[in-house]
Amino acid sequence: MSSYREKIIIRIVGQPLFGAELHHFEQARCRICGNLIAADGSTEVLDGIGSSYITYHWSACAMLLVMHYFAGAPFKRLEMLHNGWGVPMPDANQWKMVDECTDLLDPLFRAIEQHGIHNAVSLRIDDTGSEVIELRKQIRAEIAALEKVGESTKDVRTAINATGVYLETADGAVITLFYTGRHHAGEIIDQLLKHRKSTEPKLAKVTDGASKNFDHQHADKLIESSCNAHAYLKFRAIKDKYPDEYATAAEVYKQVFDNDDEANALKLTPGERMLFHREHSKPLMEKLKAMCDEKIESRLVEPNSLLWEPLTFIINQWTRLILFYKEPNVPLDTNLVEQTLIIPVRYLAGSFNYKNTNGSETGDLCMSLVATARANGVEPVAYLTHCLAHHEDLARNPEHYLPWVYRERHKE
Repeated sequence: MSSYREKIIIRIVGQPLFGAELHHFEQARCRICGNLIAADGSTEVLDGIGSSYITYHWSACAMLLVMHYFAGAPFKRLEMLHNGWGVPMPDANQWKMVDECTDLLDPLFRAIEQHGIHNAVSLRIDDTGSEVIELRKQIRAEIAALEKVGESTKDVRTAINATGVYLETADGAVITLFYTGRHHAGEIIDQLLKHRKSTEPKLAKVTDGASKNFDHQHADKLIESSCNAHAYLKFRAIKDKYPDEYATAAEVYKQVFDNDDEANALKLTPGERMLFHREHSKPLMEKLKAMCDEKIESRLVEPNSLLWEPLTFIINQWTRLILFYKEPNVPLDTNLVEQTLIIPVRYLAGSFNYKNTNGSETGDLCMSLVATARANGVEPVAYLTHCLAHHEDLARNPEHYLPWVYRERHKE
């Protein structure tokens, strides 16, 4: 017999999300003064959040952040689940853990946010609905006050949004941020860009075609483009009634998106990607524009027709839709930020709402850290455990704990 490579078998076993350990320490009491002395060794056991009787290790805290804010498991559901495993996890204790951990992780969130503001080359942004009980009460109070004095309530902002921001930097880092409140995407852009220096390059931004997303004060710091996926979806929505127009749009966008995939596979630089699209995608887009112009100019389509909206969207947004082959770093679509918005949507599907703005800010921070870690190929539970365990150094040097820095430091 000759030696051959070893056979590896992976066995996966089920286990509770949180494991409980009992640590026994001998104690002695002085008969004279009553002083109580315990055996040494409690320092390691008390490493985490809690009291001298029950401690939640940093890994348990990290697991809770991921399970609640990324997986969408409500505190009460986790409590009932763990009662069945014989490991008590009261929902009040869970919130206390989360609240204390986010205070420790706040410097990391701010460092990630600032890195994105100053180093990003492209930005995707979009909104989805959210619910905060405190804000909803505030909205109702504003409406009631206006109605009481007989004034119009049409200018009261009733929407509560979770805004997702997807930033990419020149060195390949990805930053995903969430902001929940009575705002829209255009206002979040202003909130971020007011800290971006005028000497820094313009940021390539892509959103859907909503006018509110282009209503902000820092347009001079942006290259503003519109999402081509939204343009395509407008044609797809009417494909049963207008199959010929849909077929043209579908053929064009299939080839354009295939071109983008090919450019990414070839690992082209932003400038090379722009020239690649200019050569291969520009004629396709011009074909689509020509069809839209011909339909409108020949008056074959009326404003009340279902076809009117997709045609006029292409025409009205044309200069923004084609920026991907006119400027480097301009994304084709908002798909990546749309995909990240499933995180706050999933949270609300389980928990229904936040109680107050403190809860929503906590959720935004945790979701942002988990999503950014995942986007950079970092396992979030291990990452957050490491950050929490070194929270004192993190407070002093948060730039040492950015996900891509952590990834490089822990490469095998």
